Amino acid sequence: HEKLDGSGYPLHLNHRYLHLPDRIIAVADIFTALVEDRPYRLGMPYQEALHLIETDVINGALDNDVYLVLRQHAEELHHLVTRIPRL
Repeated sequence: HEKLDGSGYPLHLNHRYLHLPDRIIAVADIFTALVEDRPYRLGMPYQEALHLIETDVINGALDNDVYLVLRQHAEELHHLVTRIPRL
């Protein structure tokens, strides 16, 4: 849950301490949390999740390069995460 700008938790680490694997996990965790159904709410469309993640990228909280890879594969990843059969 750490973010590049230090706004994450639990240690409030910033970009100096977050290496590529940490950055990938942060983006992946947010994407899956947004698109998966939860007991208290339905998952959102992946396009909406990308928009929210992009806002964090613009604000310097998440890695732009990792986001670009996610965006390139978002539809396929959404199908994998939510187990929606492809047509």
